[in-house]
Amino acid sequence: MQDKVIITAVVSISLWVATQVFQLLRDLNRRRIEKNNLVRALYAEIDFNTKDLYIFAENSATLKDLEQKLREDTKLVPHITDAHHTLIYKSNITNLHYISDTIITHLVLYYGLLEKIKEQIDGLNQNSFQTVSANGRYITIKRILDNVKECEGVGDNILSLFTKSYRKLNLTRQHRKLLDSRQRQK
Repeated sequence: MQDKVIITAVVSISLWVATQVFQLLRDLNRRRIEKNNLVRALYAEIDFNTKDLYIFAENSATLKDLEQKLREDTKLVPHITDAHHTLIYKSNITNLHYISDTIITHLVLYYGLLEKIKEQIDGLNQNSFQTVSANGRYITIKRILDNVKECEGVGDNILSLFTKSYRKLNLTRQHRKLLDSRQRQK
């Protein structure tokens, strides 16, 4: 009788341990899948935004031409749109612990620059922008273009870091047809 109790206890404990190990392995796999999905989604969002920054910079008038146009037309407000996508980043702030600290630092800089660019562009559409001197308007637009180039560089760096850090995911940039005929010829 005592042997049956011992066998029952050993089997019960073994089943409990096996269940706990199975649950642990299932949770680890779930977290790995979540991490990989987050990395892929951030990579795609950053790739999209970085290409848009490149296209914007390439399609912008030269600074020399812009400066001349601003001096000639005191009412000129350059039309600049801002359509950066930050949904993946913003909706996954609590999951950034899946990403390495080095990449997180770059992500915060990248998305901070995107937000800064958005705010600067919004400022162009304020009535007060037309009261600024031609030189002041030129400097404002030059700052936007400088931030665009910096953000583009940070984006390229992040994409490279993701590719190196998460080799098993085979992350690759997506090809998009460029919007300007000058770029299509390249």
